[in-house]
Amino acid sequence: MLAAFERFDGHSSIVVRWTPPEAARARVLFVPAFGDEMNQTRRMVRLTAEALVERSIASTVFDPHGTGDSSAGFAEATVERWLADFAAVLERMRADRDAPIVLCACRLGVALAAELTHRV
Repeated sequence: MLAAFERFDGHSSIVVRWTPPEAARARVLFVPAFGDEMNQTRRMVRLTAEALVERSIASTVFDPHGTGDSSAGFAEATVERWLADFAAVLERMRADRDAPIVLCACRLGVALAAELTHRV
């Protein structure tokens, strides 16, 4: 597991990646639930990412604009900014073109992931 702050448009946020020692068979981007539901699902997301990396599947988790450990304030958060953040992470993930990318989402994240698939 590697956690680091990364820059996004207008803020920085912690990005946590689980990378298998061998080439990844697939890569997962977690699109979280919103608000307190995001906090309530963090443990399960971590456990899922840990289980996936044991099966040679890489995972990426981060807090979009104005949520969690993002440097932006919640008052600045919008669905459009969240979608832009997820699109930016997907672009970074595309550097490894050999492994497919899968979106894993919960609650509001499902709607965001569905919209994201139409934009990228």
